[in-house]
Amino acid sequence: MHHFSPKGKKSKSDSKRVPAPRKEAYLPALPFANANRQFVSTINPYSLCNPYLYLQLAFAKSNGLVNKRCKMILRDLKQRSWPMLLVPMGHHVAISRGWRQLREANNVQIGDPYKVELVKNGIIPIAVFHCEYMFT
Repeated sequence: MHHFSPKGKKSKSDSKRVPAPRKEAYLPALPFANANRQFVSTINPYSLCNPYLYLQLAFAKSNGLVNKRCKMILRDLKQRSWPMLLVPMGHHVAISRGWRQLREANNVQIGDPYKVELVKNGIIPIAVFHCEYMFT
């Protein structure tokens, strides 16, 4: 038998409170195999005036790179490795310490399309920087 309050609702004594599940509980862990392993963008003036390159947030989130501060390796199309530093910057993630050297060695210019492809996501993430990426 249910007891109703004056407003026609069940009384608190009859209903059991179950805590609402947290939204995070339903989000699956994103293993590297299912992550968004690459992104494509265009070099903007900001990326040439500053010693860092922002990573797209969806890319950083899906690969667990948000709030991570660690060494990172970027490889260019000539298979040269460039040590970088992955740093959180406000609500963004950027690569620094080495971005300027990679940029100058590959003659990266404003308006150049590029692709960053994460090939290993370990303690030191490794990505390939395709600065001659062609859109089709």
